[in-house]
Amino acid sequence: MIVRLIKYKQLNIIEKHSLDHDKRGYAIRLTKTGKELLNQLHSTLEQKLNHSLTEEDLAHVLSLSKP
Repeated sequence: MIVRLIKYKQLNIIEKHSLDHDKRGYAIRLTKTGKELLNQLHSTLEQKLNHSLTEEDLAHVLSLSKP
């Protein structure tokens, strides 16, 4: 996991910030580049699912992601 985070940081996908309430920890946030990548991945996945699943299958998959 740490190796991936280091790589993502080098690729400017994430950034880490010290926590105000606990200097031992960090908050990991997506950068603008990371958010754009996430949006691209979401769009690609949605297109692939729309082409390969029936409407019932897609509704079931979407229902699984709701809390």
